[in-house]
Amino acid sequence: MDEGTIAMYALGMLSPEEEKAIEAAAVADPSVRARIDGAQGVLGSLAHRQAHMPPMDLKARVLGAVEEQRKEELASGRFPLLHEGSRITDFAAWLDRPDLVRPADAGEFHVLEIERTADRETVVIWLDTAHDEEVHVDVVERFLILEGTCEVYIGDKVIPLVPGDIITIPLYVPHSVRVTSAVRCKALVQRVAA
Repeated sequence: MDEGTIAMYALGMLSPEEEKAIEAAAVADPSVRARIDGAQGVLGSLAHRQAHMPPMDLKARVLGAVEEQRKEELASGRFPLLHEGSRITDFAAWLDRPDLVRPADAGEFHVLEIERTADRETVVIWLDTAHDEEVHVDVVERFLILEGTCEVYIGDKVIPLVPGDIITIPLYVPHSVRVTSAVRCKALVQRVAA
């Protein structure tokens, strides 16, 4: 077996049939196995020497840019985007409004709109017991639980949520909600165009 074929094997450049032939030869002949190991070791060493470390300050620059974007959005007066790091207190200015109260005669499921733009919708919902299964194909939906507890069923997963928890519902996956607390569940829900 020539060194070029062994090098191509180590690089993953052979067809599946050629790979099987090399692997069979390596099992039958320890010298072939040693040559393969040697080629893979050389390639690994080259890859390690050629690797580039990101600049030491890259993480700080990325986090700084994210924080700057968050500050710009807050300064714009627009309702902030929900994200994995969102906290209930981030939305106090919008949630503590006197008009954001569930009417006494509201039904099992009640929605009050906070914001609607061309690319997103933000609402507060109150849910007494459950919300039927739905699937989103054009929006990414996020919930931030404000009061009560619930379980969100996403596909075959069950995710328990308590106040302060946030969840992102993936596109094209059926999901539903079941309230698990004695009090109704209140959540901030945001749908962003995908």
